Amino acid sequence: MAWGSHPSIDNNISWANVKVFHDGYELSRQEKIRYVIKNYIRETGSYPLIRVCTKKITNQFNCSKCEKCYRTIIGLLLGGIDPNKCGFNIDSRTFRFIRQKLIKRKIMLGKDEVFMWKDIQEHTPATINHNLNDSKEFFGWFKDFDIVENEKLPYSIYFNLPENAKNVLSAQKFYK
Repeated sequence: MAWGSHPSIDNNISWANVKVFHDGYELSRQEKIRYVIKNYIRETGSYPLIRVCTKKITNQFNCSKCEKCYRTIIGLLLGGIDPNKCGFNIDSRTFRFIRQKLIKRKIMLGKDEVFMWKDIQEHTPATINHNLNDSKEFFGWFKDFDIVENEKLPYSIYFNLPENAKNVLSAQKFYK
């Protein structure tokens, strides 16, 4: 499945007096957290609310329990940024849940997601200099975890299923 954004597409989009420029294409997601978000926090003294979740939730900014939220939470923490200040709701138990879901392959990962999780791993140093939200132990484990694509159901099919169908598949241990 192709990416939904690329300079060859984005840079050709315009309307009225607006022209789109795809900035930072050469940076990975983790590098964008380090260079863009950390600089924003340093320069403004405030934390941006980051909406990544695609679930329809009414009382929260992000669900903090889906693959995309988990990935963003881990990426922010690796960058030394408290996700709770950016629109997520986590505590020290969050990492135990993420770890177990990754181990049991309960998080749906397609090629794109594996690529992004591996980017986080590649940017994880041998020693973490902080323990934000008790995450240090998680990063020690995560650095060497074998992230693989979930091959039991093509991600593109799973992703487009209604939430209740996803929940049924997960409850029946359809995944490892």
